[in-house]
Amino acid sequence: MTFLLLAALILDALFGEFHWLWRHIGHPVTWMAALLLRGEGLLNRPVYSSRTRKIYGTLWFGICLIFWTGAAAGLHYMIYAFLPAPWGDVTLITLASIFLAYGSLMDHVTDVRDAILSGDLAKARAKTARIVGRDTTQMDMDGLSRAGIESLAENFSDGVVAPAVFFLIGGLPGIVAYKMTNTADSMIGHRTERFEDFGWAAARCDDLLNFIPARLTALLLALGGLSSGKGPPRRALSIAVRDNAAHASPNAGWPEATMAGLLGVRLGGPRHYADGKQKDSAWLGNGEAGGVPALAPAMTITRAAWLTGCTGLALGYFIWR
Repeated sequence: MTFLLLAALILDALFGEFHWLWRHIGHPVTWMAALLLRGEGLLNRPVYSSRTRKIYGTLWFGICLIFWTGAAAGLHYMIYAFLPAPWGDVTLITLASIFLAYGSLMDHVTDVRDAILSGDLAKARAKTARIVGRDTTQMDMDGLSRAGIESLAENFSDGVVAPAVFFLIGGLPGIVAYKMTNTADSMIGHRTERFEDFGWAAARCDDLLNFIPARLTALLLALGGLSSGKGPPRRALSIAVRDNAAHASPNAGWPEATMAGLLGVRLGGPRHYADGKQKDSAWLGNGEAGGVPALAPAMTITRAAWLTGCTGLALGYFIWR
């Protein structure tokens, strides 16, 4: 499975999203989201008590998780039952790459960087809004850069490291189970009046599944910072240990605080969201608030972290095969 994961990571990095295909049939993650929201619309009604909404939300999340994981397990079985091993491996590599987001993440952040460097504030706000849930309409260039860095660090964990870990553990069913859980958390796991009870199980499950990957991401970023000349990993990791708990998420603070430590800036701080709400989030890291000069180095660190992870997989494959 190690070689298949390495090949899937490289395929994702080279080609990113298959936009030409998803425009016609939709990405599998959108299928998951559509099914989730269909049940949410039927079961998450204001007239129900908090306890009832929590029970219904847990049951519906469980049903969706079992359905998609079971479908992936069946597909995994059929791939090797009906295809010769080499073609089965190629098919599995291609399917796994669909659920990895390194290529698309770097493309989106590159779009943000290019818009900022061109001085086009409106375009930079629009590009940043595609990767964050915050209201970008009032952000300046430094705020947009900081949002891009934070999204880069968090999504490197959620979109690359975590799905890779679960593919390594459980093959296609493992990566699909993770993506289903992560999608559910992003769709219904919000701490709002509408979703706090119904999305409780999805949010808790996502926290559990990301516990190890988030900390592994912090380590990879720290090593990536070392290889890209951003100082010893210990300094960045000490900031991550110190500041991660200040983040609202039990996991996202690890990669974000590590990135802040590597860049020598502060990330986080007060945030305005698209629904009009404001959250007075704590700052992570030391120094000045992160701005435009920190965005390109953050991308370099992330590339180095990705390469470090791939190198580790390659070494593991040749040592233990």
